[in-house]
Amino acid sequence: MGCTASHNSGGSGSAFIAAAARRKRLLDDADIACCPAVAYRRTAPLPTRDHSSPLFRLRRWSSGEAELEKDSDLGHDVKICGLQTRGRRAAAAVLYETECRQFPYCNPKAAAAYARGAGDIHDSERLAVTALLVGLCEGLANVQVDPMTVNRRVDAKAWHALDSAIHHFMTCKAMVLDDGIFEPDEACLMLETLSEFSSVQARAEAFLQALRPLAEAFLLQLKILRRHIPKAAGPLVMTGHVVQRCSPASASAQNAAVAAFHVAQSAESELDFVAIHFLSAAWNKEHKGAVQYHHVGKNLGIMFKAVIFA
Repeated sequence: MGCTASHNSGGSGSAFIAAAARRKRLLDDADIACCPAVAYRRTAPLPTRDHSSPLFRLRRWSSGEAELEKDSDLGHDVKICGLQTRGRRAAAAVLYETECRQFPYCNPKAAAAYARGAGDIHDSERLAVTALLVGLCEGLANVQVDPMTVNRRVDAKAWHALDSAIHHFMTCKAMVLDDGIFEPDEACLMLETLSEFSSVQARAEAFLQALRPLAEAFLLQLKILRRHIPKAAGPLVMTGHVVQRCSPASASAQNAAVAAFHVAQSAESELDFVAIHFLSAAWNKEHKGAVQYHHVGKNLGIMFKAVIFA
């Protein structure tokens, strides 16, 4: 979630280091992180993964095509974290407020474009769609698209479909049960799951079923962008694979759900703050603007990537 290393300006490296230090200090100082109820393990074992299943990575982007290669990992920019608890989710919500304040330093180009758009366009719905798509491209494919170019190509009417799909996904039982925790190997953390679903596998399948309409909504918008923005080709291809991965016939739904609930940007993995907790913090913020929608799109992109590669 925080600043990424993809910005090449001279000051961004120092900003990244300073931001990471501030996040660590905030965690160390936060009462919620010191509470015995948090009880998380930094050295927790990684979620169980079926190593016989095909893993993929995208290795070619030329001409809008992407080639899938087997037996590879998620890549250097994301990582699967260990055990998650309610305490970690609460601590991530506290840290998210710092992320919002740091956004202009970590994403100066996007922040300036959003500020200019808010002042000039006077169309909050179109700006929200823009921020979602810019964030999605960054989180999913590490692609930086120009927000103002995106804004000129999107339609404000797209907001209603995206908003409805995100709301449905964020409020579905498979997403919110056990306070948004999915730990199949920890029965004490899955009490609500086992009371609402017949099995952990059933919750995983419901999670993917709720994710698919959201991926399809983004896929439609990316197809429109691809006609005008070549950089959108990679995110378009990857989102198409998310839709396929969420099909009812998916043989490894539990692997995909576990990956989605445990994936994090590599910059956050040392502290075990996963994307899904930052996603919830951004979406549930009472007053959302372009920054929050950018974070929603980015963390959904990171989760999409995990679903593809699981």
